[in-house]
Amino acid sequence: MKKTLTKLALLSIMITTGCSSFAQTVLPKDIADDSDYKQAVETILTKDIMQVDKDGNFLPDKEITRAEFLHYLLKVLNTDIKVDIKDSFVDVKEDNTYYQDIITAKQLGLIFGYDDGTFSPNAPITHSEATSIISHITKDKFIDCSTLKPFTDKDDIPDWAKLSYSKSINYGVSINNDKHKVLEPNNYLTNKECAVVLNDLITKLTPVQEEEKQVKETVLSVEHIAYDKKSLDGTVNITNLKKTIETGNTFFVVYDDNQKLV
Repeated sequence: MKKTLTKLALLSIMITTGCSSFAQTVLPKDIADDSDYKQAVETILTKDIMQVDKDGNFLPDKEITRAEFLHYLLKVLNTDIKVDIKDSFVDVKEDNTYYQDIITAKQLGLIFGYDDGTFSPNAPITHSEATSIISHITKDKFIDCSTLKPFTDKDDIPDWAKLSYSKSINYGVSINNDKHKVLEPNNYLTNKECAVVLNDLITKLTPVQEEEKQVKETVLSVEHIAYDKKSLDGTVNITNLKKTIETGNTFFVVYDDNQKLV
């Protein structure tokens, strides 16, 4: 899987996570009350990110496809962008059920497909592939791969996915079983695992979004830095959001050989 600089990095982790639809409030009959993933499934169904089948079952162990995972993930991210690309992958046509999700994910830099130009939308998605997609949500930065040391099957991670796993684990959103310290990177993602990781993602994103909404810019001080009347601007506003001098809030000064202002 190719890895390039992602446009989604510009979004960082300040993406809206609100979902307006609340379609499912009753626990599916195939989810036990004492299951480890009960709360995650309830949240994901309540927010209408995933759904039960016609018989009211969630099918927790059912494998999901690459296209389905994108569909669910984009519901969580709730992005509203204008998609400019049309030709995405040679095996994804406009009549594909998830066509819009796939081209949106490609434009955001979430996916890159395979070297032969395909995406394989109907193939089941592996833990490594899903982790790679999730890792593209946050800004690229150096992550120490030593975070993988506690996991007994870390050597099974494909080379292209090791940094993705390190980023996701560092951020606290990863597909793994903490109880057994295994990642199972080449296993296929199931409905219950998808629900857990998407719920973790919602938990991580929402506080940041709410904090961002509450922050208002206020002036902390006004610094007077003009030397004479020739100055273009004699003050710099220092605020809680802008604590550095920026273009437009500075002026040029010229000194002579005696270090006197000209």
